[in-house]
Amino acid sequence: MARSLGSPDVTIIGADVTKLQDTKRFVDETVNHFGRLDHLVNNAGVIGVPILIEDFPNFTKYTSIMETNFWGAAYGTLYAIPHLKNSKGRIIVVAS
Repeated sequence: MARSLGSPDVTIIGADVTKLQDTKRFVDETVNHFGRLDHLVNNAGVIGVPILIEDFPNFTKYTSIMETNFWGAAYGTLYAIPHLKNSKGRIIVVAS
């Protein structure tokens, strides 16, 4: 779709943002393909059953949500920062 809208070059990289090695790989593959990284968009997220924090019976039930929603953004950012500093790029976080 990006190509049909006029993007001259597109690459698709599948990754699991909860895995540190996957986030390093997608940043490295992006930089290897394009020669630089201008922006990082942290947009991965999963939803659980809404519950008030004071009603949490067991925090460990929500570990997978935190791995994706929090650590997924942190891991990608960790590997992207050196490249973003070089390009004076930006980090965009989509969260709710």
